[in-house]
Amino acid sequence: DALSHTSKWFLYNDSNDTVDNTIGTFVSGPATAPLGLGSVKFVLGANPLNRKDVATFAYQGTALKSIKTLSFASYSTSGVAGATESPYLVFNVDFNGSGTWQSRLVYVPSQNGAAPQDTWNTNDAIKGGAALWNYSGATWPLTTTGPDANLTGVAGTTLRSWSAILADYPNARILPAGGLLGVRVGEPGPTNYTGYVDDVAVGIQTGSNINITTYDFEPDTVPPT
Repeated sequence: DALSHTSKWFLYNDSNDTVDNTIGTFVSGPATAPLGLGSVKFVLGANPLNRKDVATFAYQGTALKSIKTLSFASYSTSGVAGATESPYLVFNVDFNGSGTWQSRLVYVPSQNGAAPQDTWNTNDAIKGGAALWNYSGATWPLTTTGPDANLTGVAGTTLRSWSAILADYPNARILPAGGLLGVRVGEPGPTNYTGYVDDVAVGIQTGSNINITTYDFEPDTVPPT
């Protein structure tokens, strides 16, 4: 049961919505890992719908306006994938406080700049409010506030900045029950594509304080932190 893992990070099979800690491995490197010795490694199998996440439910119900830091490091091996392939960040979203499933917000590194292969990249999914996000639903939900008030039929592939999302949906939060936050490999992506994830940072503001937690994924020979 995925919801029993509410305070942990785990490997999540996003093809069938199950916790499955066999779909990735904790390895040394590649190269010099951003933190510690290693990272979590994913290799895509045959498509369609081969999607693998390192994820947590620890932030379910968190208001988007309280998230001040959201970043992760990624590494893509060249050869199989396209030049802009990369792990990317997703979370289940509740735009209006209803607590119902409303698909996901998605941060893709290549939609925010270069995504070089065979090197570690740090991806800032807030970027002072300028980071661009897409929506996994067919169209963005109607909003009555913010810069896009009353626009209808806006395709989910239309990019919106983090600041615009906060303005358009002031009550938005990570889904309170089943609010997965994670980094995914597979869109689906090409068979045998290999991607690595490390150094996930989440900063939440409470009052005047911002508490930033950094997650370091380490090889199996070292206890994960």
